[in-house]
Amino acid sequence: MREIHLTKQGRDRLAEELTRLKGPARIKNNKAIREAVAHGDLKENGEYHSAKRDQDIMEARISWLEDRLGRTRLLDRRDISSDRVMIGTTITLVNLDTKESATYSLLSEEESDHERGIIAVTTPLIKGLMGKKAGDEAVVQVPEGAKRYKIKSIKVYEGLS
Repeated sequence: MREIHLTKQGRDRLAEELTRLKGPARIKNNKAIREAVAHGDLKENGEYHSAKRDQDIMEARISWLEDRLGRTRLLDRRDISSDRVMIGTTITLVNLDTKESATYSLLSEEESDHERGIIAVTTPLIKGLMGKKAGDEAVVQVPEGAKRYKIKSIKVYEGLS
């Protein structure tokens, strides 16, 4: 079983969601099912089918969260090096073809958030840069084709404890 590397904040967010789903959300859903059953004929009961579909989705999410939390290994600042591109770092890249610069913090899929500049280490771009050093150039195969990048800088992600 593959470990899931999370920041403390990422683990806490998943744990809070799990607590909410197993508590208040489950209670609310069970109440909705009971109320729908009280209306009678379940074959033609849209409220019942909707509540059961919601229950299935919620239970699948609970299972997913329990799996991820059970395999979590917290990222520790002391284990992260700014010498190479790796999970737990923030990198600044230059696209050598367009001269555009971008900065990304590299975390797990569970914590990726493009609006905040957090990208999963499993993306084709980052996979192609893993292990590289500041100053290195790389040709990375992404869905749009081969792209050339230069790594300007690497630092430890600021959100680590």
